[in-house]
Amino acid sequence: MAEPAALQTLSTQQILVKDASGSVSFIGGGQWADNLPRLIQTRLINTFENASQLRGVSRPSSGAVADVQLVSELRRFEIATPANEAAVEISVKIVSDQNGRIVNGRIFKASVPATAVDAPNATRALDEALSVVMLDIVRWVSSSRLPRREEPGEAMSETSPAREPA
Repeated sequence: MAEPAALQTLSTQQILVKDASGSVSFIGGGQWADNLPRLIQTRLINTFENASQLRGVSRPSSGAVADVQLVSELRRFEIATPANEAAVEISVKIVSDQNGRIVNGRIFKASVPATAVDAPNATRALDEALSVVMLDIVRWVSSSRLPRREEPGEAMSETSPAREPA
C-alpha cells in the first residue's frame, strides 16, 4: 500500500478549510500528528488489517512480495464552507504487481457535517468522513477479483503427475 499522492496543500499537517470560491485557509490551534498522506496510508493499512479480509497488507518499503498494489490519490480532505462539511475524496486503483496493469479503479467520497469550524470539531468530522471512505475502500477491494502470484511449488504441483512411492 503506497502512500497516497496529494497536491501540496494536502501534503501538510495543517487542517484545510476551503470556501465556495476555492480560497484555501487553515484552522489555527490544531494540526495532524504527521503529514496527511502518511496518516491516510497508516489508517488504510490499519483498516485492512482490522477487517482481516486479505492475507496481508504492507508498505512498499517492507520488502514483501505483493500480488497487487493499491495506488491512491488524496483529492479532498477539507472543511468546506459555508456548508461546514468535512469532505473526503480518495481515488484508488488496484494495480497488478506482475504486469503493472490497472485491474480496477474507483473514487470514494464522503461528507459529514462539522458542528463548527474549529480544530476539535473539524478533526472529529474529518475522522468520521475518512472512516466511511476507508470502510468503503476495504469492502470494494475485498469484493474485487484480485490477481494472485503462484505460491512457490504451486505451479509444479498442478502440472506434475502424482508420484507413487517406489
